[in-house]
Amino acid sequence: VVAQRQRELERQISTFVSAITLPNRSESIARWERPICPFVAGWPLDKGHFLLQRASQIASDAGIPMAPQACSPNLLVVGTTEPERFLKMWWRKDPRLFDLERGVSEIKSTIRTATPVRVFYNACSTAPPAKSFTLRVTLDCDSGVLSGSKLAWSSVRAIYSVIVVVDLQQTQDLKIEALTDYIALIALAQIRRDPE
Repeated sequence: VVAQRQRELERQISTFVSAITLPNRSESIARWERPICPFVAGWPLDKGHFLLQRASQIASDAGIPMAPQACSPNLLVVGTTEPERFLKMWWRKDPRLFDLERGVSEIKSTIRTATPVRVFYNACSTAPPAKSFTLRVTLDCDSGVLSGSKLAWSSVRAIYSVIVVVDLQQTQDLKIEALTDYIALIALAQIRRDPE
């Protein structure tokens, strides 16, 4: 009886994860391969501190290591009352922060969406274990093909930075705890835009 319940639970979990995560060329779902360095801005000090601490704890509980205190942010969570305008200005000022792997349309779609929480993933396929990623123009992403050889190896989808922009007007009635849990969910795994 216990084994049957365990198998059914494993099936349900697998079905749920497959339904909400983005598919890609390999079997690997996108995940953080390097320590995260979170940065939170746009909230009152107490809410911002709570969001930072709780998201960091969730990441740690999920087995994602935290970077040392003096680090370059790679998980950026920003609250604003004008998310579309903010993202347009940010993209114009620092276009290199937004990876073009999925094209300009992915960036524009993230900017134009009317959802209360917008997320943009910078991720690529790389041979396991993933190399170190920082926010820069040239990414340490591999093609999955060994140089000078026709042999290919398995690749993993590695997230190297995530930008989350929260519409403070649309989320003003939400409890910070629930909002933080949702932000952590979408920031720590590459989630479909509109999963059922």
